[in-house]
Amino acid sequence: SPNDKLDILVAADLMVDNSYGTPRYFEGPRPDNLVPSAKFSNDFDAVAQDLDGSYDRVGMGASLTIDYETGIGTWHSITAVRDFDGKMFNFDFDAVDARTSDGLDSTEAFMYQNTTLRSASQEIRLDWSLGDRFDGIAGLYYLDEDQYRIEELAASGLVGSSWRDDPPDGHGPDDLPRDILDQSMNTKSFALFVDGNFHLTDKATISGGVRWTDDEKSGSTQCWQVGAFFCADVYKTSYSDSWSEPSWRIAFEYQALENIMGYLSATRGYKSGGFSNSASGDGTAEEVAPLLATPYKPEFSLSYEAGLRMQFADGRVTVNPTLFYVEYTDVQFLFLKQDSNSFISGNIGGATNQGIEVDVDFRATDDLTLWASYAYQDSEYTEGLAYDVDIKGNQLQLTPENSLTLGFDYRTTLANGHDIFFNGDLVEKSRQYDDATNDPIASTEFKNLLNLRAGYAPSKNVEVSLW
Repeated sequence: SPNDKLDILVAADLMVDNSYGTPRYFEGPRPDNLVPSAKFSNDFDAVAQDLDGSYDRVGMGASLTIDYETGIGTWHSITAVRDFDGKMFNFDFDAVDARTSDGLDSTEAFMYQNTTLRSASQEIRLDWSLGDRFDGIAGLYYLDEDQYRIEELAASGLVGSSWRDDPPDGHGPDDLPRDILDQSMNTKSFALFVDGNFHLTDKATISGGVRWTDDEKSGSTQCWQVGAFFCADVYKTSYSDSWSEPSWRIAFEYQALENIMGYLSATRGYKSGGFSNSASGDGTAEEVAPLLATPYKPEFSLSYEAGLRMQFADGRVTVNPTLFYVEYTDVQFLFLKQDSNSFISGNIGGATNQGIEVDVDFRATDDLTLWASYAYQDSEYTEGLAYDVDIKGNQLQLTPENSLTLGFDYRTTLANGHDIFFNGDLVEKSRQYDDATNDPIASTEFKNLLNLRAGYAPSKNVEVSLW
């Protein structure tokens, strides 16, 4: 802060991850294409995979934020860069211990996958006010991002797979069919936005904003080598497209009493289109190229919200109920086509979600705060097909009907000046589905998820906690 008008903040972060892969559980009957010696388990307390797998990931970023006060308002400049390099080795994705008769480990796995990400972004924004009645922001945003991924896959332990007597450690036989596939994508996004609040009276405010976004995506997908999974042919396909769309919001709020405020709002949301990352298992290069070069459409949402913000008992009790309704069009969806083991991104139709959220916060004493949050969501797909299955009436992905969280926070100062604290929460959620088909096998239900923490702070600079 060289003077009272200028603030400069430089931030940087680094993440290093060298960990094992993710264990998987097997569901359903024994696959017909496994070798007779293959082992698998339907027990949730056991896994039958034969490779741990590992990660070698490094991510880093930096940002420069400049805030400068002028006679017309405060200028903000945010410049950011990010770099990520993530390697994954020997990832066993079938949850089966498919060992051959000679006892060699199988590698029905991502033998190798490397993902890199490079991005740079710039935002310039002005916050200003005109008298006591109007305040707003205006600015622009730009993003330039490059993504690249190359992966090598092999399938062994399957009927017809072959083995050498002494395969390389962890990589299976040299003559095993292997897919080698890569994808690259460049994304450029530019946006202009303005948003403002007009205070009609001391109690009533109308606000609104609009954002115009221009997105451009270009890239390529290439199968270098034909194997047993994604590559049915050797090919390279390039693609590009762009989308320009407005998004907006309008809201009205009214301070009915000193401690009660109500509001209404309507918002249009937009998510750009894109391209499938693979379709190569679907046929020859001539058949695959049009599939990959055809983009899926943008997704849109139109949401309406009404709510109250209330405080009682001299601010010790806060109650915030909210009603909402959201309508989606051209919902984007990622398909795993099981007949070709390829991932296809597309649009599956429309959907709605409506419900209520209630947040309650109670400061029982100066040291103890109790809080609760409840949400009810009535969601459904109004049209569409997923895996050629009619999903009309199904619950939206990752959208539980009921969600409840209860929590407390207690912190007090002892006679010696040291602090002790306790906090915790209990989470309950009804079943949510990972897939639009609402298959119970691909679902999760949260029951009695309890978090507790206790801590001791011998000084303002030191805090020790047990979780």
